[in-house]
Amino acid sequence: MRKKSTNTKKTRRGHPSADMPPAIDKIRNAGLILFSRHGYEGTSIAEIANLAGVAKPLIHYHFSSKEELWYSVIDEASGALLKELDAFRTAAIGLPPDRMISVLAAMTVQYSFRFFHIVSIVDDEARSTGPRSDYLLKVLQKPSLIASGEIVDILNNTLRKGRAPIPAEHLVPAFMGAASFPFVNRKAMMSTFGSDVRDEDYAQRHTAFLTSFLRSLFIE
Repeated sequence: MRKKSTNTKKTRRGHPSADMPPAIDKIRNAGLILFSRHGYEGTSIAEIANLAGVAKPLIHYHFSSKEELWYSVIDEASGALLKELDAFRTAAIGLPPDRMISVLAAMTVQYSFRFFHIVSIVDDEARSTGPRSDYLLKVLQKPSLIASGEIVDILNNTLRKGRAPIPAEHLVPAFMGAASFPFVNRKAMMSTFGSDVRDEDYAQRHTAFLTSFLRSLFIE
């Protein structure tokens, strides 16, 4: 069972509080990168310390275990992603139809482009069962699917009046999968198509493609 994780600063001699936020940020970022590359079991505290450029005891100072660090990484990354998704959902109601579709495509691709580490972690953990998988479902996957489903409802109500609505249960996974697949399969994309998916130009082309896809469903 997960131990309650807090971000409250500990006060110990020899550890100035001003140095804590940068250290925590470095540790979390290194954890995010390595957990996405090697999974939870394949990542060690020593590897995280090495990538973060901090001493291993400093990680144990801030986090009681690798498990607590993992949950902290997920909370930080998923919080940022869901905040942006919620902001778009709120703004989408007032957008013109064409603009709504182009912004939705751009937003979804940019999420996958910028948050590909957390997308990779979700993809890896979704194939297993246990508390980490359950936690991702609770704090990230289900909220993302609910918010995305509400956006599909807005599109259906605005752009498909008088026509059968497109089921969110099919469109959301199809669209989100299409948006994220290249960025979590960078090596395969480069090997097969010669595409560097971490190039901003690729993200723009992918956005244009998905915009056309959505237009074909809702407008054309």
